[in-house]
Amino acid sequence: MLNGLVETSHVGVTAGAPETIDTPSNSGKGQKIVRCLACKVALWSHYGGMGEKAAFVRVGTLEDPDACPPRVHIFTRSKQPWFDLPKHAAAYEIFYSRDDLDDLFGAEGAARWRALRG
Repeated sequence: MLNGLVETSHVGVTAGAPETIDTPSNSGKGQKIVRCLACKVALWSHYGGMGEKAAFVRVGTLEDPDACPPRVHIFTRSKQPWFDLPKHAAAYEIFYSRDDLDDLFGAEGAARWRALRG
C-alpha cells in the first residue's frame, strides 16, 4: 500500500460521502480509516500520532497516482519477499526517526511534518 501524507485540510472527495471506521492498531492508539461508502475502498487513514490533522492518502485512489512516487519505505520488515526495494531507496524496518525528517522531506516538508505531529 502506498500512502501520501498530507494535511487533511488539503484532502477532498470528488463524489459521494465517505464513511469513517474506527479500527485498532498495534500502537494502541487506533486509527480511523475513511472508506468509499459504495465500494468500501480505503481512501485515507488518520493515525493516532497526528490524529485528524493528517491524512495518509492511498495514492492509488488519486486521479494521477504517478505524480506521487514513494519517497521513503517504512515497515519493510513485513514486506513480501518477492518485492525488491530500489537500491538507493530510504527504507526503515519500522518507521523513520524525527532526526531523519530533513533528509527525507527537505526543510519545508520536515517543518510541515513537525507541525502536524505537534
